[in-house]
Amino acid sequence: MREQPVFGVCGYPLSFLKDARWHSRADVFVYLKTLGLSCFELPWTYGTASKGKVAKEYRKKIKESGVVVTLLGPQDMNFTSSSKRVLEHSKKQLERTFALAVSLGIPAVRLTLGNNIVKEERRQEIIELIVQELRSLRKKKKYHSLCVYLTPGRRKREFGSLTDLFEICNQVSFCYPCLHLSYFHVQLGQIFTSSKKLKQFVEEVNAKFKEDLSYCPYLICYPLVYEDGKIIPKTFGELKKGQISLFDNNETYFPKLGDIVGSILGTNAYVFSQTKDRMEIGAMQLRDHYFYQKGKLE
Repeated sequence: MREQPVFGVCGYPLSFLKDARWHSRADVFVYLKTLGLSCFELPWTYGTASKGKVAKEYRKKIKESGVVVTLLGPQDMNFTSSSKRVLEHSKKQLERTFALAVSLGIPAVRLTLGNNIVKEERRQEIIELIVQELRSLRKKKKYHSLCVYLTPGRRKREFGSLTDLFEICNQVSFCYPCLHLSYFHVQLGQIFTSSKKLKQFVEEVNAKFKEDLSYCPYLICYPLVYEDGKIIPKTFGELKKGQISLFDNNETYFPKLGDIVGSILGTNAYVFSQTKDRMEIGAMQLRDHYFYQKGKLE
Protein backbone atom coordinates (compact mmCIF):
# COMPACT_ATOMS: atom_id res chain seq x y z
CA MET A 1 0.00 0.00 0.00
CA ARG A 2 1.20 3.55 -0.77
CA GLU A 3 2.46 5.63 2.13
CA GLN A 4 1.96 9.06 0.58
CA PRO A 5 -0.40 10.82 -1.87
CA VAL A 6 -0.19 10.60 -5.65
CA PHE A 7 -0.88 13.67 -7.78
CA GLY A 8 -2.41 13.83 -11.24
CA VAL A 9 -5.26 14.97 -13.46
CA CYS A 10 -8.86 14.11 -14.34
CA GLY A 11 -8.92 13.44 -18.07
CA TYR A 12 -6.57 14.36 -20.90
CA PRO A 13 -4.79 17.75 -20.54
CA LEU A 14 -5.21 20.03 -23.55
CA SER A 15 -1.43 20.47 -23.71
CA PHE A 16 -1.13 16.71 -24.27
CA LEU A 17 -3.87 16.57 -26.91
CA LYS A 18 -2.35 19.48 -28.85
CA ASP A 19 1.21 18.14 -28.76
CA ALA A 20 2.05 16.39 -32.05
CA ARG A 21 4.75 14.30 -30.37
CA TRP A 22 2.08 12.08 -28.82
CA HIS A 23 0.43 9.87 -31.43
CA SER A 24 -2.01 7.98 -29.23
CA ARG A 25 -4.18 8.91 -26.27
CA ALA A 26 -2.65 5.94 -24.48
CA ASP A 27 0.63 7.92 -24.45
CA VAL A 28 -0.88 10.13 -21.73
CA PHE A 29 0.70 7.94 -19.04
CA VAL A 30 4.21 8.54 -20.39
CA TYR A 31 3.39 12.24 -20.78
CA LEU A 32 2.40 12.49 -17.11
CA LYS A 33 5.57 10.70 -16.03
CA THR A 34 7.66 13.30 -17.88
CA LEU A 35 5.95 15.94 -15.71
CA GLY A 36 6.60 14.01 -12.52
CA LEU A 37 2.90 13.24 -12.04
CA SER A 38 1.81 9.83 -10.85
CA CYS A 39 -1.95 9.37 -11.18
CA PHE A 40 -4.59 9.74 -13.87
CA GLU A 41 -8.38 9.50 -13.90
CA LEU A 42 -9.20 7.80 -17.20
CA PRO A 43 -12.47 9.05 -18.71
CA TRP A 44 -14.94 6.59 -20.18
CA THR A 45 -14.94 8.40 -23.52
CA TYR A 46 -12.44 8.47 -26.42
CA GLY A 47 -12.66 4.77 -27.14
CA THR A 48 -11.30 3.58 -23.80
CA ALA A 49 -14.41 1.43 -23.36
CA SER A 50 -13.82 -0.39 -26.64
CA LYS A 51 -12.38 -3.87 -26.93
CA GLY A 52 -9.51 -5.24 -28.99
CA LYS A 53 -6.41 -3.27 -29.89
CA VAL A 54 -7.35 -0.07 -28.03
CA ALA A 55 -7.94 -1.83 -24.71
CA LYS A 56 -4.80 -3.91 -25.18
CA GLU A 57 -2.72 -0.78 -25.82
CA TYR A 58 -4.09 0.91 -22.70
CA ARG A 59 -3.43 -2.15 -20.53
CA LYS A 60 0.16 -2.36 -21.77
CA LYS A 61 0.96 1.33 -21.31
CA ILE A 62 -0.70 1.57 -17.89
CA LYS A 63 1.43 -1.32 -16.67
CA GLU A 64 4.65 0.01 -18.22
CA SER A 65 4.23 3.57 -16.94
CA GLY A 66 3.72 2.82 -13.26
CA VAL A 67 1.12 5.61 -13.15
CA VAL A 68 -1.76 4.92 -10.72
CA VAL A 69 -4.91 4.92 -12.86
CA THR A 70 -8.54 5.20 -11.80
CA LEU A 71 -11.59 5.09 -14.06
CA LEU A 72 -14.39 7.66 -14.32
CA GLY A 73 -17.61 5.83 -15.16
CA PRO A 74 -19.94 6.98 -17.98
CA GLN A 75 -21.94 10.10 -17.28
CA ASP A 76 -25.21 8.73 -18.62
CA MET A 77 -25.95 6.62 -15.54
CA ASN A 78 -28.91 7.97 -13.59
CA PHE A 79 -30.33 5.93 -10.73
CA THR A 80 -32.44 8.92 -9.66
CA SER A 81 -34.61 8.63 -12.78
CA SER A 82 -38.20 7.36 -12.66
CA SER A 83 -37.85 5.86 -16.15
CA LYS A 84 -37.48 2.06 -16.30
CA ARG A 85 -35.56 2.41 -19.56
CA VAL A 86 -33.04 4.81 -18.00
CA LEU A 87 -32.65 2.63 -14.92
CA GLU A 88 -32.01 -0.51 -16.99
CA HIS A 89 -29.44 1.36 -19.08
CA SER A 90 -27.79 2.62 -15.88
CA LYS A 91 -27.51 -0.91 -14.50
CA LYS A 92 -25.83 -2.10 -17.70
CA GLN A 93 -23.43 0.84 -17.71
CA LEU A 94 -22.53 0.18 -14.09
CA GLU A 95 -21.48 -3.38 -14.85
CA ARG A 96 -19.63 -2.26 -17.99
CA THR A 97 -17.66 0.17 -15.82
CA PHE A 98 -16.65 -2.57 -13.40
CA ALA A 99 -15.75 -4.89 -16.28
CA LEU A 100 -13.59 -2.28 -18.02
CA ALA A 101 -11.73 -1.41 -14.83
CA VAL A 102 -10.90 -5.06 -14.16
CA SER A 103 -9.88 -5.69 -17.77
CA LEU A 104 -7.44 -2.75 -17.67
CA GLY A 105 -6.08 -3.64 -14.24
CA ILE A 106 -7.50 -0.45 -12.69
CA PRO A 107 -8.01 -0.64 -8.89
CA ALA A 108 -10.67 2.07 -8.41
CA VAL A 109 -13.60 3.69 -10.21
CA ARG A 110 -15.42 6.97 -9.63
CA LEU A 111 -19.14 6.95 -10.28
CA THR A 112 -21.80 9.60 -10.74
CA LEU A 113 -24.99 7.67 -10.10
CA GLY A 114 -27.42 10.51 -10.76
CA ASN A 115 -27.51 14.00 -9.34
CA ASN A 116 -31.10 15.05 -10.02
CA ILE A 117 -32.96 17.11 -7.45
CA VAL A 118 -35.19 14.53 -5.77
CA LYS A 119 -38.07 14.60 -3.33
CA GLU A 120 -37.16 13.48 0.16
CA GLU A 121 -39.64 10.60 0.05
CA ARG A 122 -37.77 9.10 -2.95
CA ARG A 123 -34.28 9.41 -1.46
CA GLN A 124 -34.38 6.15 0.50
CA GLU A 125 -35.79 4.27 -2.48
CA ILE A 126 -32.88 5.46 -4.65
CA ILE A 127 -30.32 4.53 -2.00
CA GLU A 128 -31.77 1.02 -1.70
CA LEU A 129 -31.64 0.56 -5.49
CA ILE A 130 -28.00 1.67 -5.70
CA VAL A 131 -27.01 -0.54 -2.76
CA GLN A 132 -28.77 -3.50 -4.37
CA GLU A 133 -26.95 -3.03 -7.69
CA LEU A 134 -23.52 -2.52 -6.11
CA ARG A 135 -23.96 -5.53 -3.83
CA SER A 136 -25.06 -7.65 -6.77
CA LEU A 137 -21.82 -6.84 -8.61
CA ARG A 138 -19.76 -7.38 -5.47
CA LYS A 139 -20.92 -11.01 -5.39
CA LYS A 140 -18.93 -11.65 -8.56
CA LYS A 141 -15.43 -12.67 -7.51
CA LYS A 142 -13.65 -10.60 -10.17
CA TYR A 143 -15.22 -7.39 -8.80
CA HIS A 144 -14.84 -8.19 -5.12
CA SER A 145 -11.97 -5.84 -4.27
CA LEU A 146 -12.58 -3.04 -6.79
CA CYS A 147 -12.78 0.26 -4.88
CA VAL A 148 -15.74 2.51 -5.73
CA TYR A 149 -15.82 6.26 -5.08
CA LEU A 150 -19.16 8.07 -5.28
CA THR A 151 -19.32 11.63 -6.66
CA PRO A 152 -21.39 14.02 -4.52
CA GLY A 153 -24.23 16.15 -5.82
CA ARG A 154 -23.24 19.56 -7.09
CA ARG A 155 -26.03 21.58 -5.46
CA LYS A 156 -28.29 21.56 -2.44
CA ARG A 157 -31.27 19.19 -2.68
CA GLU A 158 -29.58 17.07 -5.37
CA PHE A 159 -29.17 13.39 -4.70
CA GLY A 160 -25.63 12.68 -3.52
CA SER A 161 -25.50 14.53 -0.21
CA LEU A 162 -22.80 13.49 2.23
CA THR A 163 -25.52 11.70 4.23
CA ASP A 164 -26.66 9.82 1.09
CA LEU A 165 -23.10 8.75 0.30
CA PHE A 166 -22.38 7.62 3.85
CA GLU A 167 -25.56 5.55 3.90
CA ILE A 168 -24.58 3.76 0.68
CA CYS A 169 -20.96 3.28 1.77
CA ASN A 170 -22.00 1.84 5.13
CA GLN A 171 -23.87 -0.94 3.30
CA VAL A 172 -21.43 -1.74 0.47
CA SER A 173 -17.85 -2.92 1.00
CA PHE A 174 -14.97 -1.00 -0.63
CA CYS A 175 -17.32 1.92 -1.34
CA TYR A 176 -16.38 5.48 -0.32
CA PRO A 177 -17.32 9.15 -0.89
CA CYS A 178 -15.25 11.09 -3.39
CA LEU A 179 -13.99 14.31 -1.77
CA HIS A 180 -14.92 16.66 -4.59
CA LEU A 181 -14.17 19.82 -2.64
CA SER A 182 -15.99 22.31 -4.86
CA TYR A 183 -19.19 20.25 -4.99
CA PHE A 184 -19.24 19.79 -1.21
CA HIS A 185 -18.52 23.49 -0.73
CA VAL A 186 -21.69 24.39 -2.64
CA GLN A 187 -23.82 21.49 -1.40
CA LEU A 188 -23.08 22.12 2.28
CA GLY A 189 -23.73 25.85 2.13
CA GLN A 190 -20.24 27.18 1.33
CA ILE A 191 -18.73 25.70 4.49
CA PHE A 192 -15.04 26.10 3.67
CA THR A 193 -14.58 29.57 5.12
CA SER A 194 -11.23 28.87 6.75
CA SER A 195 -8.24 26.58 6.42
CA LYS A 196 -9.29 24.93 9.69
CA LYS A 197 -12.78 24.09 8.39
CA LEU A 198 -11.42 22.64 5.16
CA LYS A 199 -9.01 20.37 7.04
CA GLN A 200 -11.67 19.42 9.60
CA PHE A 201 -14.08 18.31 6.87
CA VAL A 202 -11.50 16.07 5.16
CA GLU A 203 -10.40 14.59 8.48
CA GLU A 204 -13.99 13.85 9.56
CA VAL A 205 -14.71 11.96 6.33
CA ASN A 206 -11.42 10.06 6.53
CA ALA A 207 -12.13 9.12 10.16
CA LYS A 208 -15.23 7.20 9.05
CA PHE A 209 -12.97 4.74 7.22
CA LYS A 210 -9.84 4.72 9.38
CA GLU A 211 -10.22 0.98 10.10
CA ASP A 212 -10.56 0.15 6.39
CA LEU A 213 -7.10 -0.63 5.01
CA SER A 214 -8.37 -0.37 1.41
CA TYR A 215 -9.46 3.25 1.81
CA CYS A 216 -7.48 6.01 0.10
CA PRO A 217 -8.97 9.53 0.17
CA TYR A 218 -10.03 10.58 -3.35
CA LEU A 219 -9.61 14.36 -3.57
CA ILE A 220 -10.65 16.48 -6.55
CA CYS A 221 -9.60 20.12 -6.66
CA TYR A 222 -11.73 22.09 -9.09
CA PRO A 223 -11.41 25.91 -9.03
CA LEU A 224 -14.74 27.69 -9.42
CA VAL A 225 -16.06 31.24 -9.43
CA TYR A 226 -19.67 32.07 -8.56
CA GLU A 227 -21.05 34.99 -10.57
CA ASP A 228 -24.74 35.96 -10.70
CA GLY A 229 -25.73 32.57 -9.33
CA LYS A 230 -23.79 30.68 -12.01
CA ILE A 231 -20.90 28.24 -11.44
CA ILE A 232 -17.98 29.11 -13.73
CA PRO A 233 -14.93 26.78 -13.97
CA LYS A 234 -11.60 28.58 -13.82
CA THR A 235 -7.99 27.74 -14.57
CA PHE A 236 -6.06 26.27 -11.65
CA GLY A 237 -3.25 28.66 -10.85
CA GLU A 238 -5.02 31.96 -11.49
CA LEU A 239 -4.24 34.45 -8.76
CA LYS A 240 -6.65 36.21 -6.45
CA LYS A 241 -5.05 38.74 -4.10
CA GLY A 242 -1.74 36.99 -4.71
CA GLN A 243 -3.07 33.58 -3.71
CA ILE A 244 -3.68 30.51 -5.85
CA SER A 245 -7.26 29.89 -4.85
CA LEU A 246 -9.71 27.02 -5.09
CA PHE A 247 -12.87 29.04 -4.42
CA ASP A 248 -13.49 32.68 -5.18
CA ASN A 249 -16.84 33.56 -3.65
CA ASN A 250 -15.86 34.75 -0.18
CA GLU A 251 -14.05 38.03 0.31
CA THR A 252 -12.57 36.93 3.64
CA TYR A 253 -11.03 33.58 2.75
CA PHE A 254 -9.55 31.93 -0.33
CA PRO A 255 -8.41 28.31 0.18
CA LYS A 256 -4.84 28.13 -1.06
CA LEU A 257 -2.66 25.29 -2.23
CA GLY A 258 -1.20 25.06 1.24
CA ASP A 259 -4.65 24.64 2.79
CA ILE A 260 -5.59 21.83 0.42
CA VAL A 261 -2.27 20.08 0.91
CA GLY A 262 -2.49 20.55 4.67
CA SER A 263 -5.75 18.61 4.69
CA ILE A 264 -4.13 15.48 3.20
CA LEU A 265 -0.74 15.43 4.92
CA GLY A 266 -0.14 12.01 6.40
CA THR A 267 -2.59 10.29 4.04
CA ASN A 268 -2.15 8.19 0.89
CA ALA A 269 -4.75 10.14 -1.10
CA TYR A 270 -5.40 10.29 -4.80
CA VAL A 271 -5.18 14.05 -5.50
CA PHE A 272 -6.57 15.23 -8.83
CA SER A 273 -6.53 18.63 -10.47
CA GLN A 274 -9.57 19.16 -12.71
CA THR A 275 -10.03 22.29 -14.81
CA LYS A 276 -10.83 23.31 -18.35
CA ASP A 277 -7.19 24.11 -19.05
CA ARG A 278 -3.73 23.77 -17.47
CA MET A 279 -4.89 21.05 -15.08
CA GLU A 280 -1.41 19.54 -15.15
CA ILE A 281 -0.03 22.84 -13.80
CA GLY A 282 -2.42 22.62 -10.86
CA ALA A 283 -1.37 19.02 -10.20
CA MET A 284 2.32 19.92 -10.22
CA GLN A 285 1.68 22.86 -7.88
CA LEU A 286 -0.16 20.59 -5.46
CA ARG A 287 2.63 18.00 -5.63
CA ASP A 288 5.42 20.51 -5.10
CA HIS A 289 3.66 22.18 -2.19
CA TYR A 290 2.99 18.80 -0.58
CA PHE A 291 6.67 17.89 -0.54
CA TYR A 292 7.54 21.40 0.64
CA GLN A 293 5.16 21.09 3.61
CA LYS A 294 6.21 17.50 4.29
CA GLY A 295 9.86 18.55 4.33
CA LYS A 296 9.14 21.26 6.91
CA LEU A 297 7.65 18.64 9.24
CA GLU A 298 10.58 16.24 8.98
